[in-house]
Amino acid sequence: MATAADLIENLSRLDLTTLSASCVNNTAEDYVVLNRAQMMEGKGEGKNIGRYRSTAYAQFKFGLSSLAGMGNVDLRLTGSFQDKMRLTVAGDEYTVDSSDSKTSKLESADWYGGNIFGLNVKRKSEYIEQALEPEFEIQVEKATGLKFG
Repeated sequence: MATAADLIENLSRLDLTTLSASCVNNTAEDYVVLNRAQMMEGKGEGKNIGRYRSTAYAQFKFGLSSLAGMGNVDLRLTGSFQDKMRLTVAGDEYTVDSSDSKTSKLESADWYGGNIFGLNVKRKSEYIEQALEPEFEIQVEKATGLKFG
């Protein structure tokens, strides 16, 4: 069993930037799953993704999935764009994108307002509670011997 002095020493050696990056990296798929689910509801990071300009296409898309609501963009037709989404971590920064060939066109489209990647407040809270906090606790326990209740 570790002493208080051991615990203090272990805590002082923690590099929170590295630890945080590792936690985000280890939970990247959880983040992407939540981002996909959010898109399927027609929601972006700060607002709805957008609306279809064509009524006929909106009806077609609503027939495929009604989660986003009639006329709301969900950025899913073949599934390739969403299936190729990823979160990458570099130092203390992370990026969400997709390796699909349509990504740059979707990101730059005026009607989506650069709003297609990233979690909104609700989904961000889910990510933190369901994935990031548990991973953080696991890594702190490994590094320090400190047990969370």
